[in-house]
Formats: sequence, C-alpha cells, structure tokens
Amino acid sequence: MKLLIYSGKEKFVSSGIDSKTQVIEGAELSQTIESAYSIVEAFDFIESAEYENPLDMLLSRLRKGGTLSMQGLDAVAVSSLFIEGKLDSRAFSDLMVTRNKRVVKVGDIIKHIESKNGYEIQFAGISGLHYIVEVTRA
Repeated sequence: MKLLIYSGKEKFVSSGIDSKTQVIEGAELSQTIESAYSIVEAFDFIESAEYENPLDMLLSRLRKGGTLSMQGLDAVAVSSLFIEGKLDSRAFSDLMVTRNKRVVKVGDIIKHIESKNGYEIQFAGISGLHYIVEVTRA
C-alpha cells in the first residue's frame, strides 16, 4: 500500500495514484496505519505538521522493506538566497514562515535517521531550495 502526503501549497508530481494508494492533504495522519505502507511520499510534511516529532511519525508508517521519500524546503538553502540578496524579506517570510511550524535542514534529517536503528538513507540532497531524502526500513 502507498501513502501520499501533500502538506504544502503545491501538489508535486508523484509516481501515480491507484486504488492501493491513500492520499492525505494536510498534515493529519490519524487516518493512517502504523507499519502499513510499503511506500510513503511526503511533501512539506515535516515543516507543516503539528506533531512533536513529525519525522518519527513518517518513519512509523513504513513497513519492513518500505521506502520513505520526503521533500520540503531546506532552511539553509532559503537563508543563503536571502543573505545573498536574491530573495527579499517578503519572499523569505512567505517561504519560511507562512504555514510552517518549523524550519528544516537536510543535515538534521540525516542525523535523526542515522540515530535510529533499522533505517537506511538511500539518498539525501538539495535541489534548488528543496531537500530530498529517501529512506528504507530494514
């Protein structure tokens, strides 16, 4: 079973929706099941979720052998553009503050996942202003 989570302003392109796909718009996971999903794709979830540990919430949804793909705004990338003068204060505020509960750095995500047993980072990087992290559960 696949879980798609769209928590941001935009719906990003995913690998498709079928009858075995559950789609969540927003950051509320009460209608999802722990350890039930072979694929979880989350867009802007960590930034906008009100859970104390949103990354742990995502990880808990994966079944053994499952894959989690996350994407969101990287605070360092956005801040760098602001400092370089490539973003004005309004654009910076719109990206980092509006609808966000927290700022996220890809390095913090990596450290958190590496501290957990049973999870392995397959890919982590930044594309433009967004981080992309892919994790598998052993």
